[in-house]
Amino acid sequence: MGKLSWIQGRKIAICEPDETRAEQMKAMLASFGLETTLFSTPEEVSVEIKRRHYTTHRIYLTILIDFNLAKTAEAEWIAITNDNPSILETPIGLMYEPQHIEEAEFMHEKRQVRFLLEQPVSEAALYRLLKLLNRWKGKQRPMANKAEAAAKLSR
Repeated sequence: MGKLSWIQGRKIAICEPDETRAEQMKAMLASFGLETTLFSTPEEVSVEIKRRHYTTHRIYLTILIDFNLAKTAEAEWIAITNDNPSILETPIGLMYEPQHIEEAEFMHEKRQVRFLLEQPVSEAALYRLLKLLNRWKGKQRPMANKAEAAAKLSR
């Protein structure tokens, strides 16, 4: 798949209690040139949420969180985002098992998460997600189609 030049050195938070899956995701993301921060327990997720309570700038390109950890931290997350809605600028990807699809879709409909990824997350799914996160390329085509001269000069 290769590296995406615009994300070199950016950070992604992975909230995954399964150490094997977390390490696999970390290796996949490193192959794209991303730095990762791992959180594996509800306590670590809670501490990170509280640390970012009043921040006004985006730390992570995205946060990928396991369904069970998301359910554990849901009440605290809602309370903090009510206090500081700017935290919601960081897109959150929910990694779910097939048996949790209905609850995951409900969280997506409530706009608690922006992306849904089925566990185990494949390299192709991560690549698609990273391409979706590239806002500049997404806006490049419409900008090119609308580009016209500001004024027409004639002699």
